[in-house]
Amino acid sequence: MISSNQYQDIEIQQGADFENVITFETSHGMDTDKQFVGKIQKDFANSSFTGPKKTNDNIGTEINIADATCDITDGSPNVTMNSTANIKVGMKITGSGLTGTTVQSITNSTTFVASSNSSVTGTNVTLTFNDTWASDSNITEIQFDLVASASGSTVTLTLPAEATQYFTDDFEGVWELVEKDVSVATNPIYTRHIQGDVVISKGMIQLNDTWKAAVTE
Repeated sequence: MISSNQYQDIEIQQGADFENVITFETSHGMDTDKQFVGKIQKDFANSSFTGPKKTNDNIGTEINIADATCDITDGSPNVTMNSTANIKVGMKITGSGLTGTTVQSITNSTTFVASSNSSVTGTNVTLTFNDTWASDSNITEIQFDLVASASGSTVTLTLPAEATQYFTDDFEGVWELVEKDVSVATNPIYTRHIQGDVVISKGMIQLNDTWKAAVTE
């Protein structure tokens, strides 16, 4: 079902964004009945290991919510918005007065508390909310953020640098992409499309290294 090899080893660099685009043959016929999961494990026995974990459990999807209805007050951590339905505790906040903070608690359907006070006052301020990753010493799997495109016949697997920084130097594991066809709800069909080994590389270059001018002809 895949236009490339069904076995693919991948290398993930610590502290760098990772992306892997899997392209299907157009004859596969991707549609809304097909659901996907891509994940990394230490082994197929589900042994535990140390690695990145989403603190807000938004598994399998990268959350990036921009809300332009936020009211903030200088010196206060309280934020009022039209609806808190799409945000969760632990999400990172970016925007005027609150960049670098996180959602500490959700008070009610229209109010939440940030981890620090706002530095400005504003009405209908745009704040952006993102997933938060942290290191966990007892996880059994890591699910890629995943976007499936029926029009492009692709499944794109990603992990942000914020996640990959928490892989240990010696981590070695396996990964796979599995499809669930729910066209027959009482008897879904599962297909493992691609799998392979995972290795972690540690970057050597540092930002304070001595950089040389580009070579000119």
